[in-house]
Amino acid sequence: MKPIFYLLIITLSLVLVSCENNIDESELVVRKDIHYQINSDKPFTGSVTSYHENGQKQNMTTYKKGSKDGLSEEFFPNGQLLSSVNYSMGGKDGVEKKYYENGNITFVNNYKNGLLDGSKETYFDNGQLELKENYENGELKETIVRYDKSGNEVLVRSYLEDEDYNYILLSDSEVVVRIGDNIIQEGKVEDDGVLEYLRKSTEDPFTGVLISYHDNGNLKDRFFVLDGILDGPVEIYYEDGQLKIRGSLKYGEEDGPVEFYENGRLVSKGSMRDGKPSGPWEYYYESGELMTIGSYKDGQQLGIWNIYRENGQVLSPTCYQNGEEVDLTVCESK
Repeated sequence: MKPIFYLLIITLSLVLVSCENNIDESELVVRKDIHYQINSDKPFTGSVTSYHENGQKQNMTTYKKGSKDGLSEEFFPNGQLLSSVNYSMGGKDGVEKKYYENGNITFVNNYKNGLLDGSKETYFDNGQLELKENYENGELKETIVRYDKSGNEVLVRSYLEDEDYNYILLSDSEVVVRIGDNIIQEGKVEDDGVLEYLRKSTEDPFTGVLISYHDNGNLKDRFFVLDGILDGPVEIYYEDGQLKIRGSLKYGEEDGPVEFYENGRLVSKGSMRDGKPSGPWEYYYESGELMTIGSYKDGQQLGIWNIYRENGQVLSPTCYQNGEEVDLTVCESK
């Protein structure tokens, strides 16, 4: 009977030790980057757990000699896994994963000695890959591929405009421009023909989305490209991140509905055809009230244009023919 009795004692001792090394996060303190259990001068070894208000586990991390070492997991309030990563001597080591609440992956990172090393993948909440990069010793070495939420490949067009609004392509742009037989890798782009955007790495026509950034990191513009030509929805933003223009292009020309904004408010809206205003247009006061409404044809004002006071009162209408103001009777007779 004695061997069995001793075995029970040993087992009970191991359980007690295990319980002692399983503590709540509130019992942990940090001194000079080393973690200790309260009222202890011995660096903590064991696991630390925290909980959501509903009682579900929020975080569980293992420690060895006062530093994170081993698996660390976070959980949503419903108990679903939020993230997991392994630590070695206080630094992340190996694969780190984070999830959206719908279960789809948010990102997958690879670490070595606490630094990003290897591939880094970021995903949208619908499961679409957003960005894949390669790191070495914590430094970004290569952006492998980038997508938008709909699966369109995205390239960054780096450019600026000088005082005369000349288009200057910068050296770090991921696309180059071809005009006729001339390919511009860097420098001033003479807008004297159809601009064709090519993937810089291969000089093949690009199909996808072109984006640019302001110096402060905010999105500057977003264009769709089809076989190298700007074609599709367009969004242009102010430096503070607010929308400036929303419109569309067709084979490089403005074509379709367009809206102009200032300080977050709609200034005007209408349609473009072959790069010129066409059809009904509306202009607005700062208050958002309608100020003017009229039509264009081939970029010229045509027909009756009505002007309103800010209170909605209609002022005398104006008649236009071929962009020139004419007597109101000309319009009334038609």
